[in-house]
Amino acid sequence: MFITELALGHPMDADSSLAENLIDPINISISCANIFGYLPVIGTIIGIARIIMFTKILEENPDVAIRKRLCICHITRGCIELIACGLLLLIPDLIFTIGRALSLE
Repeated sequence: MFITELALGHPMDADSSLAENLIDPINISISCANIFGYLPVIGTIIGIARIIMFTKILEENPDVAIRKRLCICHITRGCIELIACGLLLLIPDLIFTIGRALSLE
């Protein structure tokens, strides 16, 4: 479960349709950050921003278990991007995206 959350970085809302999830601004921005995180120099900047943003969210809401796990996944992903290894996340991202697409059919 941790690997799939780390790969995607955000869960799809089970109550929403695929179209609603695809046009959700938060999902779009996180997906763009994931894509730019693959690039070494830009990935370092994205990693720093991701660590700062999700550390702040975690500090503000420490009691929500789902949000805590999601924040930890984003912070871990940010650390990987920070050391310019974001490209290593491409394979888990592809595997999870394909798996999610197949389960929605």
